[in-house]
Amino acid sequence: RLLRAAESELCLRCHKKENFKGSTVHPPVEDNCMNCHQPHTSNNTKLLTQPPPALCQNCHDDKKPDIDKTVHPPFKNGECVKCHAPHTSNQKSLLVKPAGDICFTCHQREPFQLSVVHKPVSEGQCVRCHEPHQSVENKLVRKKQAEICVSCHDKLKEQLKDPNGHPPFREGQCSRCHSPHSSDK
Repeated sequence: RLLRAAESELCLRCHKKENFKGSTVHPPVEDNCMNCHQPHTSNNTKLLTQPPPALCQNCHDDKKPDIDKTVHPPFKNGECVKCHAPHTSNQKSLLVKPAGDICFTCHQREPFQLSVVHKPVSEGQCVRCHEPHQSVENKLVRKKQAEICVSCHDKLKEQLKDPNGHPPFREGQCSRCHSPHSSDK
């Protein structure tokens, strides 16, 4: 092949190495730029070997939208880089922003900032209750509503089984009375 240097080293002669510094490095980047990019020409943007999401699914084959689930629109549309940095990041899971901020790239922040804010929301821990890609539950929640609530409010776990309990509570419909994100009450 008569290269003047290793492939990735050649790439970094023009592409600034400081643009690829982060505490988390995508494994294909550590290995070789050619895992994802063609060196000369491509029908895909950024000289990618395949368009996203097909390129991402080569390694992340468990990350395919399932028609039997509620699917997050950016994931469904193969827009992986709306949330994930393809090369490096200082965030967990190669996120482009801190976890709590990334959701507000698309979702309005105001409804989540009323006078009383649920602790996971105030800490930017949306993924404690919501799946970021897809879920069998509505609103991308990880589990049935009551299961999520009692995972932190464990004193209520036994009360859920009480046949004399208030019907919405007993049926695990916590949000009929409580706002899961924030409230003025």
